[in-house]
Amino acid sequence: MRVPYQKEYVVNRRRFPLFKMFVLTLPLSLILLLAISGCGQNEENAAASPTPAFVVPINDNNSDGFPDGLSHQGSLDLREVYEVSVDSTMGHGDETSILIQTDQAIEEGGYLFIGDELPNINRYKGTRLQFSGFIKTENVSDKAGIMLRIDGIGRGNQLAVDDMSDRAPSGSTDWQQYTIVLDVPENVAVSHIYYGLYLSGSGKVWLDDLQFDIVGDDVPVTDLLPEILATREAAAAAATAVTQQTIFDELWQAVNDNYVSPTFNGVDWAAIKVSYQAQIQEGAPDDNFYAAMAAMIAELNDDHSVFLDPEEAAEEDLLFSGDSAFDGVGMFIYTIPAADGLVVSFTFPDSGAAAAGIQSHDIILAADGQPTCCDENGAPLPYEVRGPAGTTVRLTVQTPGQAPREVEVMRGPVAGHAPVTSEVIDGRIGYIFIPTMQDQTIGAQVETAWQTLNAAGSLTGLVLDMRVNSGGQREVLQELLELFTDGTVGEFSSRTGTKSFTIQGRDVANSQNIPLIILIGEQSISYAEVFSGILQANGRATLIGQTSRGNVETTHRHDFTDGSRAHIADETFIPADAPDANWEETGIIPDIEVIQAWYEFATPEEDLALTAAIEQFE
Repeated sequence: MRVPYQKEYVVNRRRFPLFKMFVLTLPLSLILLLAISGCGQNEENAAASPTPAFVVPINDNNSDGFPDGLSHQGSLDLREVYEVSVDSTMGHGDETSILIQTDQAIEEGGYLFIGDELPNINRYKGTRLQFSGFIKTENVSDKAGIMLRIDGIGRGNQLAVDDMSDRAPSGSTDWQQYTIVLDVPENVAVSHIYYGLYLSGSGKVWLDDLQFDIVGDDVPVTDLLPEILATREAAAAAATAVTQQTIFDELWQAVNDNYVSPTFNGVDWAAIKVSYQAQIQEGAPDDNFYAAMAAMIAELNDDHSVFLDPEEAAEEDLLFSGDSAFDGVGMFIYTIPAADGLVVSFTFPDSGAAAAGIQSHDIILAADGQPTCCDENGAPLPYEVRGPAGTTVRLTVQTPGQAPREVEVMRGPVAGHAPVTSEVIDGRIGYIFIPTMQDQTIGAQVETAWQTLNAAGSLTGLVLDMRVNSGGQREVLQELLELFTDGTVGEFSSRTGTKSFTIQGRDVANSQNIPLIILIGEQSISYAEVFSGILQANGRATLIGQTSRGNVETTHRHDFTDGSRAHIADETFIPADAPDANWEETGIIPDIEVIQAWYEFATPEEDLALTAAIEQFE
């Protein structure tokens, strides 16, 4: 299984990159074609279900003037020009509606779009879904309307779309209902259902009574995708160079403005721009363009920053979400040249790998007879573990201390959460394996595991195993630290300043006082290192194992119009109790060194670091 990215990030404020749009001197219909694959629509159908499936709330509970739950998706240049608010004086059924307005002259093609994602999309599979709303306009110079789009998994995989372009009201009109009706496929994976509201040009538009209904087959659909597909190829060809140039400019500028090292690790970043600009000047095929952008970020020579193409970004969003991210065997692995294979961190519950008996610590030596590791640079060799659900792959697997064996593994949808495992050792010591911080359920899983372990309050110590934890999200880091410490533990430092990192500790079943040992190793990376280093520096925990990777820079996420994404290193961590430490350079050095790799043992009895931890509690 290929893991698209395993480092920490924080979510960029642009919530829906596929909706992010920019102003061109093009008509709105063409811009929407490029950005959301929608233009034109049939006559509206006013039929409505007596019981709405979902009603879009119109309120402003936080009193910021902006409708709750919706977000800007229009041009950054025009967000200050347009005003979006909840109007409590004008409505269709009552006195409340959403108002988008501007009295300034807008260049042709300029607009503002706000939107959100329909929740609980699985309930709509196999249904005919109607999105309706009442619209009132005043002096609209171009048009205003609503939009609905259904996406499948994968880049550019729109399943149905309608943006009301050819019948959207303009000028001044009284309240009128408009509807969009699309079929939600039953046997095709649906990743998102997006809806939105827009104003193109100047004027005012009020929108009210926005709701979703499940309607019968007698209600005709208004899907424009067949028409779009007929014209998309020509439009896409015209837009390729423009889109790629925009992504390239934004990516290069994001690094130039935010990269943690002002010297860019000794790389001439201005020269890099000139070099890669030449490669995309005429518009390259998408695969070549994305490969070039990944190579450009790789020029920084760090272990943090990375560029993901749209498919990889979509998989990253779905990984650990509980939804199917892709088809595969369900292993979380990392490449170790010294092991001559791929080492298993853990398997997903109910996966093909788990059913075949593949376990943590196992080494995957080959797939269908082809070696998995490694080239002269230590990278994995080309191999295919992923594939269509229902097919099998023959893996050569070696459990430490045993002879290699071959197993047939059934592929299937990879879904679920990373499993936190725990046990009581010798009736007095708790042990919790924390596999990652990418999964947002990790904090809650660890808390539940600890409460279960110490239900009787009889444990004398706790071992946290972070040896193959490659980090993840800051929210998870904070949740874990809250269980075991309290106060200001350090600061995140960037080129523009520092931000204190303060923990509001919570004592759960004596978690703040239980003697603590953390196991670390060469595969402890990122926030796993920050977590372990903080608790070591403030005297809360003893560390046992091997020195960690030395990878504590924080990346921030940057999303682009086509669904691609970059994680750019822009902060490093400075511990409060060791302000002169340089963890990026030294890694986290254990208090007690135990040299044993993850792939060199298979049972707790063979685990030298765990044995040393138990001895420390005696």
